[in-house]
Amino acid sequence: MNMNMAIQSDNNIRLVPTVNQMGYMFKDLTKYDKEFIAFSASSGGPVLEIGAAFGWTTLKVASKKVKIVANDLSKDHLTLLKETTQSALSSYITPICARFPKELNFRSSSFTAVLVSNVFHYLGGQDIVLGIEKLFHWLKSGGKAYIIVGTPYSKMWREFVPIFESNIEKNMPWPGYVEDVSIFPNNNRLGQLPEFMHFIPLPLLINLFQKQGFFVEKSGFCARPTWPDDMQLDGRESACLVAIKP
Repeated sequence: MNMNMAIQSDNNIRLVPTVNQMGYMFKDLTKYDKEFIAFSASSGGPVLEIGAAFGWTTLKVASKKVKIVANDLSKDHLTLLKETTQSALSSYITPICARFPKELNFRSSSFTAVLVSNVFHYLGGQDIVLGIEKLFHWLKSGGKAYIIVGTPYSKMWREFVPIFESNIEKNMPWPGYVEDVSIFPNNNRLGQLPEFMHFIPLPLLINLFQKQGFFVEKSGFCARPTWPDDMQLDGRESACLVAIKP
């Protein structure tokens, strides 16, 4: 099946590899993704998706007739999004190719909601802090940030779990940072990933948003039962939160 068909089909393929080896676009929406879509519609927008990849979630927001900015690091992803968007929805989508957070800038209070799904674990610590600061600046009062990040709780990262938990016990500032993922040769998906990964403990993620001034409305883990077996473990595959700008 070619990439174009993979994007349009929702029946068989749940993971679509990105073209720039930055993981996958996930087509199995978590409850947090679904809440972002619903809140986007009720808030009237405009909204922002960071790391939109081929735009699976962006298209669902646009179908609600809500204006959305689709940001991604890859121009190829956004080109395919443009090519696969129905003409009736194209006026609702503004694609922007830029690296979050340093290259992406908007005016204060530009959006009612922001989705950042599976992006933070590809950022260093200082970029995560800067990114949260920018999210706060970009959101309107009452706006919400929906955050989904990967965790090491999957079979593919099982060798890192004891290191991760030990680093947390030692109160290391960034306990989930892996500088060189090649030290885990039993992970068969390294070819689809960048050289480093950064898993963020959920309590740390909550604290970072609270320090910036957000109110954390909800948080928790999401199981990913439709993922391949090597990407699952115990129901903690994704860590998630919803944060509100007062």
